Amino acid sequence: MLPDSAIIDAAVADPTTVEDLVALPVFGGRNQRRSAATWLAALQAARTNPSPPDDTDAPNGPPPAARWSRRKPEAAARLEAARAALSEVSERVGIPTENLLSPDLVRRLCWDWEVHRHGGADVTEAVEAFLRAGQARAWQRHLAVPELARALQPPDDDGADESSADGDAPAG
Repeated sequence: MLPDSAIIDAAVADPTTVEDLVALPVFGGRNQRRSAATWLAALQAARTNPSPPDDTDAPNGPPPAARWSRRKPEAAARLEAARAALSEVSERVGIPTENLLSPDLVRRLCWDWEVHRHGGADVTEAVEAFLRAGQARAWQRHLAVPELARALQPPDDDGADESSADGDAPAG
């Protein structure tokens, strides 16, 4: 077994002979010298690999929730509200919160919520569609959708106060 740092050092040094390999500090030990031919063959196989792994994999999902308050505070607030709502449902029906909905699905809903707000659908329909697409079961949606819709409802959705404050009240 080699530490990652040894593998990286060997890849950077790119030895072509066993002697070059065992000259590297981590490969100078008795066990590493005994396996040097195996390590050298692995380096050669890596050099000639016709399909090496991609350098960057696209992220699959939101970042860890602990970082949300800095990166996307509105999503952090949505997640807090959603977790509180699901916790209440959990206590009411006696089902653990993580069984009501997958924590990953709840995080994705809260992180990606803007997409659904601007889709023209009402909040309840948007939550229902998101959970259905996330393969939540019917009983899970039945329990969670109304609570999540309330938790994700924007506090000031009508905008009527803004037009009145500007003196642009509708003529009538």
